[in-house]
Amino acid sequence: MIRAVVVVGMLCGGAFSQDAVDPIELIRQTDAQFQQVRSYTCKATSICKTYHGKKVSTYQDVVEYSFQKPKSIKMKWLAPWNIRGQVAIYSDEQLKVHLNFLPMPMSIDPNGKVAKDAGGNRIYNTDFGAVIRQIMDIKKDIPETEVTYLGIVQSNGRQVDKVSLRNHEGLVYYFVDRELLLPVAIEQYTPEMQLVTAAYFEDLKVNVAMSPYEFVQD
Repeated sequence: MIRAVVVVGMLCGGAFSQDAVDPIELIRQTDAQFQQVRSYTCKATSICKTYHGKKVSTYQDVVEYSFQKPKSIKMKWLAPWNIRGQVAIYSDEQLKVHLNFLPMPMSIDPNGKVAKDAGGNRIYNTDFGAVIRQIMDIKKDIPETEVTYLGIVQSNGRQVDKVSLRNHEGLVYYFVDRELLLPVAIEQYTPEMQLVTAAYFEDLKVNVAMSPYEFVQD
């Protein structure tokens, strides 16, 4: 199975004071910032947990992730060990994968059962644009959702704004890099505060130059 797997002053490089941050506006600004991004790379970790009584099952994958607009995605697996080195490329609405046990890449249905990450997201819905839309849709779909700014935390030596979105379906934490104004993590919990899914984006580089062959797999 293939396991393919967030005020104007800030946009200009300034910083918010903690008391002044409007969490809904902050989320909107991540969307506006992403519109200015042409490409990015990162290490992406995706986690999914399922609960059966006292038994907890965890699946996790780690990939080298490359994205270029309008919608080209490349994922190379670093973990788990049994699919390390496997590659999936989504471009021109086509998905090709190079499995470790096959000599040549093969095309698969991007809407098929196996074309998902650990959290159940389709490969073409794993980029920051999709992540941000999912966050924005929570308040849109459930208007009573409480959106709260929780302050600044440290993540990999960087300052990150933390926002929570809580409703009857559970709780989501959304972490935004203060300098890049892009998501660096998202965590989803049940109403009982059990982690369901999480995604973490490390070593984020924005508007990187990419070879025209980056998203070609022959």
